[in-house]
Amino acid sequence: DSIVVAREAAAANGFADRITFVQGLSTEFTPPEPADVMISDLRGLLPFMGSHVSSIVDARKRLLRPGGIQIPRKDILWAGIISAAETWDENMKAWKLHGFDYSAASRIVTSTIGWRIKDVGPDLLMARPVKWAEMDYAKIEDPDVAGEIEFTIERQGTGHGVLVWFDTMLDEETGFSNGPASQKPAKVYGRSFFPWQEPVDLTPGDRIGLKIEARLTGEDYVYRWDTTLNSRPLFRQ
Repeated sequence: DSIVVAREAAAANGFADRITFVQGLSTEFTPPEPADVMISDLRGLLPFMGSHVSSIVDARKRLLRPGGIQIPRKDILWAGIISAAETWDENMKAWKLHGFDYSAASRIVTSTIGWRIKDVGPDLLMARPVKWAEMDYAKIEDPDVAGEIEFTIERQGTGHGVLVWFDTMLDEETGFSNGPASQKPAKVYGRSFFPWQEPVDLTPGDRIGLKIEARLTGEDYVYRWDTTLNSRPLFRQ
């Protein structure tokens, strides 16, 4: 287990007598006194990952002293309309073979996030990114997140779906982003692609409306993204 490596690393660097390691779930742990600082990282590709939020809420209330420091402080969720023909073709070519009707399968495939998408540069964005949610870990109570946003298309091309990422504020001055405009490709965190059911030809000035939700259902999240084009319903996924 990785905690064994942590113990050995602490000893190798002369800190064995200054660190106490506890292996287990934070929700089952009670410290001898409240902590001054709480550091957490329970995300997946996005901050929505199983019991992430409920564990943070529990730890904030039970394990952290009033006014204690939380790292990270908040995650800010962003979305952008992208043209991603290569990703679309890689995921959909299996359902476009020999003239057969695979619409039953393609409806499911295009309503499932988690498509493997290669590093995305800002040149693939078709509109200015829009913030759709903010998760303030000092205040958050509800694990569900939803938002309604609108994009104005800025360049001619074919849209294939919505790219979602997050920026993190570790404190007032320090943070990082795994967005497409970040200088370095994301390593630990990826970016999530919410595909559309079909590619859509878009023209500058077109307005894309997006209602996006992440709902904790049981032990995992279920996503919903409804798209409109110039106020007309386009896709419900």
